[in-house]
Amino acid sequence: DADLLRLRLSPHQTFFWRVYRYIVWVAVNTRVRMGVLSAVTQPVDFFGGFADPDGLALLQASSEIRYQGTVDYVDELPGVFHRSKITVDVANQLAQRSVPGKFFEIFAAGGFALVDRRPDLIAAFGDAAEAVTYETTDELNAKIDYFLSHESDRREVIAHFQDVIRRNHSAEAWMSRILSDLQERADTRPRLKSA
Repeated sequence: DADLLRLRLSPHQTFFWRVYRYIVWVAVNTRVRMGVLSAVTQPVDFFGGFADPDGLALLQASSEIRYQGTVDYVDELPGVFHRSKITVDVANQLAQRSVPGKFFEIFAAGGFALVDRRPDLIAAFGDAAEAVTYETTDELNAKIDYFLSHESDRREVIAHFQDVIRRNHSAEAWMSRILSDLQERADTRPRLKSA
């Protein structure tokens, strides 16, 4: 207990949560992501790894993974998404339920993604999300094989999500929903009586 207190590793200390977040972000995310990617049976071009450069050594466990370095998020990454037949995204262990931002970015850029199944993604996109989500690496590999050999289905999914994103998830659509929600709350809020 004295050592934990001296090292500020008590859950009551901010430093504890910084260390915890770092460990989860780097160690757990890297190991989970590399484990999933290493199980893919098709060749994989891997971009990134900036959060844990030392974790890139884990890529050597698979001869199918080719490290491609990093690319600029704004100027280059949308092109990578667009040119890639399939982008595999693995959940950030800090946000296991939510819709990943990368999901929007990939499909908006005209790319195709397979992402680990998340409750909020299914809730937001319904049955269509089932086609592009996986729970196991066997399911992931089966979907990779399917969509690599069914180009018209892959293109149809891309077009569907681009349309849904354009209609329901643009900045304008989000702002409209926020303003409508605020207006609804204001309309139902009890009014103060003037004196």
